Amino acid sequence: MSTVLSTTPDGTLCLSGSLCIYDVEPVCHAMLTHLSGNPELNLDLDALTECDAAGIQLLLAARESAKSLGKRFSVRAAQATAPARASALGIPRDFLFTQSPSL
Repeated sequence: MSTVLSTTPDGTLCLSGSLCIYDVEPVCHAMLTHLSGNPELNLDLDALTECDAAGIQLLLAARESAKSLGKRFSVRAAQATAPARASALGIPRDFLFTQSPSL
């Protein structure tokens, strides 16, 4: 399975499918492109069905990239897929995930 990216009218990037080692390169490119032209990076991971350590690493790198550019970053993940993987890696939920992409 691969990652499907879409953008909502408010500019949120929605990821669905998987965010695994085989998927991170094109997703990384999409995130960097988005960051270069927008004041923030809001991600919606509600439709992710799979996420591995490489996917979490990508999210952490995106967070740091946004921070270094002085841009806001948020990740909405109501489904447990990504937060469960992050938790298994010892990353607290509130370190990476928000309740709403507008926070």
